[in-house]
Amino acid sequence: MILIVNGNGVRKKEYYEDAGLSPNIHRMANEGFVFTEDQCDSVASHAAAFSELVQGLEDYTYLHCSLSHRIPRIMYERRPRVLVVHETGHDVGHESYEKYLDAVKATDQKVGRIFDWVNNHRYFSQNTAIVLRPVFGRDDEINPAGELHHSEGFYYAHRVARIFWGPEFRRGVDSRTVVNRRDMSPALAELFGNTKTQRHKATKKGRI
Repeated sequence: MILIVNGNGVRKKEYYEDAGLSPNIHRMANEGFVFTEDQCDSVASHAAAFSELVQGLEDYTYLHCSLSHRIPRIMYERRPRVLVVHETGHDVGHESYEKYLDAVKATDQKVGRIFDWVNNHRYFSQNTAIVLRPVFGRDDEINPAGELHHSEGFYYAHRVARIFWGPEFRRGVDSRTVVNRRDMSPALAELFGNTKTQRHKATKKGRI
């Protein structure tokens, strides 16, 4: 499985719903399954939000997305159960909305290259899933300085989209189920038969 974490913060209406702005991610979403109201109930720092997403996810290989060209070689040589690809190279929305849109397009191109490689590969297309999720969204509105931040109280900052694509995932969009971001790693771990994460333990004890 390849887990792509967009660490830049991006609104779902731009990073997957807009086919003109993000054609590759839009295409992957149409061929996969999307939770459109994945709840991010607080806005944390980039590093803290990423740590929450992978907490409890064991035995994974980490790759910074600036090195995404190495994915085919890593998949061939290491055959990792989980490859976490962390996109952090385009966190520029705080400077201007136009630069934010440029970052959305650049990220879409990187995701498209990964998606096309897996989708067209004779072996990996049959047994590899791709999961895509930003750490959080962005504010509903651009501020007076022309900047787009991620703040408390905005719908698009707290509601993002989680996309699952793979040979065994059904297709469609779930716009009703609200999933907490802290359930990400346990859900992925459960796909591999691991139900011993701290999140699972806390749930069984009734703390969550």
